[in-house]
Amino acid sequence: MARVNCQIYGVDELSSYLDGFDGQVKEAAKRGLKRGGQILLTRMRQNAEPHRRSGKLQAALKAKERSGAVDVGVFDNDAPHAHLVELGHGGPKPAPAYPFMEPAYVDTADEIQDIIVGEINGAIG
Repeated sequence: MARVNCQIYGVDELSSYLDGFDGQVKEAAKRGLKRGGQILLTRMRQNAEPHRRSGKLQAALKAKERSGAVDVGVFDNDAPHAHLVELGHGGPKPAPAYPFMEPAYVDTADEIQDIIVGEINGAIG
């Protein structure tokens, strides 16, 4: 099973830059990252809606926090067909790609960046 997800990362690099500031700034960056992950997750679910059959794909989309990153996508084996929807396939019944992840990332990248920067600016200022 292919693991299909997007990563929002950079808190570790950002943390080293922010070492001169107090812990509130690092926490603000983490908050922004978490909020950004939720925005990406929402957009992925919206993009997957037109291709909904059983609802498993949308239900399988999750945001998982880890040190310095938020992974957003399908994990474990909750929707083993996710990569076939995103990328298409040539199998016995070929199907075209119906990307829902990459467009979600492209559409929300600037908004996510603005949220992270806004959280940090709020903590600094």
